[in-house]
Amino acid sequence: AALAQANTGSADTLNIVDAQGLKQGWWQVQGPKPDKPDYAAGQLIEEGRYVNSRRTGSWRRYWPNGKVMSEITYVMGRPKGGYKTYYPDGKPEEQGTWDMDRNTGAFKRWHPNGNLAQDFVFDQYGTRDGEQKYYHENGQLEVDVTVKHGKEDGTLMRYYADGELQETAQYHNGVAASSKTFIPKKKLPEPAP
Repeated sequence: AALAQANTGSADTLNIVDAQGLKQGWWQVQGPKPDKPDYAAGQLIEEGRYVNSRRTGSWRRYWPNGKVMSEITYVMGRPKGGYKTYYPDGKPEEQGTWDMDRNTGAFKRWHPNGNLAQDFVFDQYGTRDGEQKYYHENGQLEVDVTVKHGKEDGTLMRYYADGELQETAQYHNGVAASSKTFIPKKKLPEPAP
């Protein structure tokens, strides 16, 4: 049976349900579970603290291989604060700050090989705002653009995977006013099949 079942032991006991039927304190969910068939019996799926059946503080979820899948901060049962997600091999996948249902502040996402994929900034409303960068899987800068209140504004620079300039475009309030494309000076490698 899954070990996410409640007990009514002392305050130091795991997975407490109080007299009102509310989850309290430190909880661990362990396999097996019908909706998580890849987890072995007794294997930790997730853990964190409840206050009145609402998640609070940092919660960790684990991949079936035992590595951390995510670390998410909760306030009153909703994601709010810093979070990180990871690929099954343990490399970082995404890092940012949630405010209930949106990203705010600095945000980073990585390619599975560990190289940075996106480096964004979000305003308090969850809209991209500021310098936004995308990277090729090999680590080279792919796109650099400034966004104001969710709309491109200024010069967008796009690069080939070898670092050569591919395109420039001028934006004003999200509308491209002009663009220029550059032919690569050296032949680009063929994409892998």
